[in-house]
Amino acid sequence: MLTALNLPGIDGDRVRTEQWRPAGARTIYQVLEESAAQLGDAPALLQPTAGNDGQRDDLTYSWNQYKTAAQEIAAGLRSIGIRKGDVVALDSETRLEFCLSDLGILAAGGVSAALYPSYPPKDLVRTIQNCGAKALFVEDRKTLQTLREAPGIPRILLKGEAPGAMSLDELRERGRRALTEDPEYMLRLKAEVTPADHAILYLTSGATGDPKMALVTHGAIVANLDMGQSIFPIGPKDATVAFLPSAHIAQRVVVELLTMRLGTPLYFAESLLKLPQHIRSVRPTMLLAPPRMWERIYSTVCTELRKRPAVARRAFYGALAMAQAAATYKHQGERVPARIRVPHKAGRPAVLPEDPGTLRGASGPGVLRRRAFKQGTGAVLRSDRHAADRGLRPDRRRSGDDEPDRPAQGRQYRQAAARR
Repeated sequence: MLTALNLPGIDGDRVRTEQWRPAGARTIYQVLEESAAQLGDAPALLQPTAGNDGQRDDLTYSWNQYKTAAQEIAAGLRSIGIRKGDVVALDSETRLEFCLSDLGILAAGGVSAALYPSYPPKDLVRTIQNCGAKALFVEDRKTLQTLREAPGIPRILLKGEAPGAMSLDELRERGRRALTEDPEYMLRLKAEVTPADHAILYLTSGATGDPKMALVTHGAIVANLDMGQSIFPIGPKDATVAFLPSAHIAQRVVVELLTMRLGTPLYFAESLLKLPQHIRSVRPTMLLAPPRMWERIYSTVCTELRKRPAVARRAFYGALAMAQAAATYKHQGERVPARIRVPHKAGRPAVLPEDPGTLRGASGPGVLRRRAFKQGTGAVLRSDRHAADRGLRPDRRRSGDDEPDRPAQGRQYRQAAARR
């Protein structure tokens, strides 16, 4: 059935988006089909790339292109001998081609096993052998070379070309021909793969020993995705940035698959070094990050505030209070009052100067707080609780090291938010 989902607009107006919520178990590929049917040519995946003028540009895949790529990769994998239940390994950083390949493996009925690229090559080769992979996706020529001792299985290169490996474009071309020659191909493939089939083989980090392997079905993952909206009420008007390893379970489920379920555009970070600038450029409304990152952002913001005069600190905390009050209204689907909306919008440039060289813009009201929800700000609160366990406090940089004094100005906005 179709259920109306209220999403907050950039200026505080209510935006009504029809969110597709079918009942019953289904496969992960079918979830992609649902989003493509609803959102069509809207942007789904965006990856930084060099433009013709040398400036940074985004390689953008729409939801329809996302679905088409998954179909072509699925048919291509079947053409090289991959069958339902076969494990296919992926060794790549988090990037657009990873998501295309991941969904292609799942659409083909294969079991997708993402590796941690930071592991020593010897450990990766052993993991590939232990999981019984029938094919291997690798990011580039360098990765291909490091895994030269892996079993003699088909290799698919996500970027570029190399002897002894098939490029992703070549695999897609094979699949494209198969789909063209047989219009019923995908219908039969969809009928063959069921929600009860295994979808992902998780290879845990091995923090307590060797990586553990855990199989999860399509139905189990989709059930999590269907419930995810109550925790992350996001949609097509939102955005997020992917930078954690795709082998990370939370990254895989929340950032890659839940955004696919809810139609949220997914931006890929160019690198960790450029992550602050990318966050500032994208202005994500939802961001999944480990506690250490939140601590670093918080610490950097506090350090920058100490360098500013008292009037700048008052302006920052006043803007933050207004953002928190606005978030409360938006979370409840109500229009933000002009007394909060207008000064909040007008004060953003002053609080967040255009300086991509620091992290100070990465946690202010113009970024994560923009169109934020209580659950969204809860991610920061959870990291604060984690910080307290380590001797930090949410209102202190270190125990005994005071944060810049929080002024009384703006208190009315915080009190208004609390009353709501």
